[in-house]
Order: sequence, then C-alpha cells, then structure tokens
Amino acid sequence: MNIVSLFLTVFAVSLLLFLFSLSGSAQDKAPSVSADLNFASGQSARRIPFELVGNHIYLRGRVNNSAPLWFLLDTGAAASYFDAQQAKALGLGVQGESKKVVLNFPGVTLRNQAFSIQPLGFGIYDGHAVDGMLGYDFISRFVVEINYANRTINLFQPEGYKHLGSGEVIPLIMLEDDSGGKVPLVRARITQLGRDPIEGKFIADTGVRGSLSLNSPFVEANKLLQFSQKTIQAPLGGGSMVRESRQPVGRVPNLQFGSFTFKNSVAIFFLDKTGVIASPEFDGVIGGEILRRFKVVFDYSRRQMILEPNRQFSAPDEYDMSGMLLTAEGSDFKTLKVRHLIENSPATAAGVHEGDVIAAVNSTPASKLSLEQVRSMFKKDGQSYRLSIKRGDESIQIRIRLRRLI
Repeated sequence: MNIVSLFLTVFAVSLLLFLFSLSGSAQDKAPSVSADLNFASGQSARRIPFELVGNHIYLRGRVNNSAPLWFLLDTGAAASYFDAQQAKALGLGVQGESKKVVLNFPGVTLRNQAFSIQPLGFGIYDGHAVDGMLGYDFISRFVVEINYANRTINLFQPEGYKHLGSGEVIPLIMLEDDSGGKVPLVRARITQLGRDPIEGKFIADTGVRGSLSLNSPFVEANKLLQFSQKTIQAPLGGGSMVRESRQPVGRVPNLQFGSFTFKNSVAIFFLDKTGVIASPEFDGVIGGEILRRFKVVFDYSRRQMILEPNRQFSAPDEYDMSGMLLTAEGSDFKTLKVRHLIENSPATAAGVHEGDVIAAVNSTPASKLSLEQVRSMFKKDGQSYRLSIKRGDESIQIRIRLRRLI
C-alpha cells in the first residue's frame, strides 16, 4: 500500500497525506551501509543547507546531474517519490514506475536511489516547489542530524557514529508497511483536564506541518472529543494524492514524550472511518511544529531519536486566526487564493468568499509576500488588516480583525 504523509496548510497544525498502509510489524533490522553511498570527505556530509517552509524541510539536490531540484525530507514516508511531471521532463519515466537514479546533495552522492514516480501537486499548500520526497529508503542510509535553528542537516554513515551533544535519547519503534518501508514511532502521552494520561504510539513526522494529529480509533476509544475544551470544524489541505476534508481541531492541555512536556498543543481529532488515519496500528502523528523546537537526530540503525531543545522550545503553538485556508498558486506561487473558509470566523464576518484572491495586505502587493509570511501575519490576536481582494472582475477592499478560534 502507499504512504500517507499529512500536511496541514493554513493552520499551525496541518497534514498532507501520501497514501500508505501499514502491516503493523514493529521489528527492524539496522540498515546496512550501501556501497552506492559516497561522501566527498570522510564519513559524513555536513552543514547541508535547507529551507524551512511550513515546518517542512526542503533540500536542494540533483538527479542524474540535472539542474538543482527541491526535495522534501519526510520521515513519515515509507518510500521516496519523484514528481511525475518533472520525471517526464528529465526522461525518467511515467507515473507509476519506479526508477533508480544518481542523487547528489552537497558532500554526498547516492547511486541506485529508488523513487516511485507520482504526481506531487501539493506545492500550492506551502507556496514552494517540490520535485521529490525523501523517505525511509533515503533516511535509513544515514544518521540524520537536523538543526532546525541553523537550517542545516548533517548526514553520517551509521557505522561508528557517536552523538557529541547532550540530547535525550528517545527509543523508536519502526513500523513496517507491506513493501518493507518503515516509519518511526515514539511513545507519548496526552492529558486532558480532569483525566489520567493516555499513552499512544505516534509517528515522528518531519513531513507534517502541525503539532499533533490523532487517529480516529484513538479519538473514539478514549472519548477525546467529549473532554476537549473547544474544537472547530476546520478545512485541511490536500494534494494530488489526497482529498481535502474538514475535521475537528482543538488543543490538548499536555503532550509528553521523554522528559519533554508541551502545553496546549494544537491537535486534529480525526473522525474518518477509512484510510491511514483510521488505522489502529499507530495513534497519530507528532509533526514539525513540535520537532522544530529541537535539534533532532534520526538514527534508524540504533532505533533511536535524539532531541536537544533549541531556543524555540517554549514558543507558543499558535493557530490561524483568520479562518481562511490559503493556497499559493501560479508558477511563482504568488497568487494567494482563499480555498476554504471556517464558518463564523473573522474572514466570513468580513465578507471574504471562497475563491477570492488576495491582491495585497495593508497595501503590500501579494507579489512581495510569501504564503508563509501571510500565514504568520494571520496568527496575531486582535490585529487588523486591510485586504485588497480580487473577485472575478471586481476589486474589493475588506478589513479583517483577527481573533483566536481555539
């Protein structure tokens, strides 16, 4: 079956699904070091820069000596994927095929890196190009150190690796799908007001925007919505490989794994009866909004994750306060479109319609703003903005005042 990796778009918590199914095996063997792996110097490639957009890690690399391409590093993907349109342009094959290529990043070359060719049409939800996804078959070749604060990654040969920092070791359970790909699970506990802690197993997923999502069997078995203080029905972004949907979004008073505790994390309480988010084999996802607060080491060979808190550790977990699910469309991702709205939100009160295009915010043209910048602007309680809206042939001026929705 395919892997699903969840992006959530306009919110502090979002998911993007990549179709996967899990066989439930929790056993893993340390991956062997491939002769196809070559470092330019020693046994590591260090300080590989990345762009952090929507809590997603975008690396610049080349396939078969191509021009530079953008790759999303996704620990929630049991396999690696390459965009079908880009594959056609490079003569790599067509949708549905699997190809092995030469993959280059600064300081390291991988031969025979496998990719499944699929349409990856979700760039509109980050406002960033994505040509490929790097999943288990890439990540398992290395010990991967992610420095969110400095926006750099180090890749180490697993044999002989020693962590030199002071981080806390979190054991990983490697959950296997029926193709042999794996995703890393951690044990964590959530606590709601007046209740004992509830333990679950959660994917530690760099490919997910938000803090926490909870699978429907876990939600139902533990009656989580009955004890949640407040939820809203929020539109969640999709992509070419997943449908959009509306799900309850609220907060969890306490999320704990290892010795780390997070207060009032934004959470999605999924209710779907089918699909990976209805799987009982894991209980949910801990995503980028949590992981970005650390220097994170993924060491699949030793089945462990190492966490060192950074200066963002205690930053508040904010959620969109406009009520708009925005996408960035066009070849330059500069057309900011209102894809969906939350009912009884500041946006609906101001008269915003689905399908509207935001041409300017406080007189700053959308062409000079990224989707990420606008999302950050729309997380400020009580802030007022003047929006220039294009609605068909009309140009409309709207003022919106933000407020907390959860």
